[in-house]
Amino acid sequence: MEQRMPSLVLPIVAAFVGLIGLVGTVIYYGRQQIESKTVATITNNAATTTSRLRLFNEAGYDAAKLQGKAILLYFTADWCPECDYAKMRLAKTAVEWPDDQVAIFLVNFANQNASSTNPEARLAEDLKVTAPDTKVLLRGERIIKQSTEVWTPEHYREEIAALIQ
Repeated sequence: MEQRMPSLVLPIVAAFVGLIGLVGTVIYYGRQQIESKTVATITNNAATTTSRLRLFNEAGYDAAKLQGKAILLYFTADWCPECDYAKMRLAKTAVEWPDDQVAIFLVNFANQNASSTNPEARLAEDLKVTAPDTKVLLRGERIIKQSTEVWTPEHYREEIAALIQ
């Protein structure tokens, strides 16, 4: 009986260590999902409650072009983690720009594979946008800049300042 006890200790300790690792993994990934959902909620609320960030709609986009506003189109997707952080950076700096000079639209890139009657899919196709986290700066119908680089708040400030001058 004395020889059996030590042989049971090792599997029990191994099972306990494995259980601790499993619990740690579940906690880590659970926290990551909660943080991602929080970021998405913050940015989606910013888009719907802040007049500077608008969810894309054809009428608003066409009106901004007719008014001669500088336009920033940000192509985003729910499954894009960088997009969530970029929307937060954009929401932070968007309040600095005059609403009568700049129109900022969040365009749902996930709809790009939808039917050709979908305005977001048509816009992505017309502008040759191939990935989320794409920024397109326009003045009227003219594309000034298109970028898939990560932009800091300072970068947004510089690009918009150059566009509205």
